[in-house]
Amino acid sequence: MKSKEVALLFGTFIIAICGLVYELLESTLSSYLLGDSIYHFSLIIGLFMSSMGVGAWLSRFVEIHLERAFVWLQMSIALVGGFSAFMLFYAFAYIGNYEAFLYLITILLGSMLGIEIPLIIRILKESFSLKTNISNVFTVDYV
Repeated sequence: MKSKEVALLFGTFIIAICGLVYELLESTLSSYLLGDSIYHFSLIIGLFMSSMGVGAWLSRFVEIHLERAFVWLQMSIALVGGFSAFMLFYAFAYIGNYEAFLYLITILLGSMLGIEIPLIIRILKESFSLKTNISNVFTVDYV
């Protein structure tokens, strides 16, 4: 494997961990602020997973400059996810409709994370056979 492939797969690994952290952070924060932890964990995880499906579908519209799109996507996920707790605390304290803001952030993060896997598979399609490519990407995403 070349350094480009290793870097892309490592980025996928890191952002997969971050995605899980963001998902759990939103669920935990909502259960602390609003109570009913089972409801909030179920709702956020379900919405996050559905949004990832929407993101996978949206990835078909990224047709050029795949590497550049991947980098921008990673930075956007880091920015939105990294500030999500601060934004949610702010929304709870100062904005009347906290739950709508929570759902918006969840859908945004889930969609961006859903774009990632199809995009990375397309970027690496020249480097590996299809079965090896899919195996590599899903391995780093699910580990």
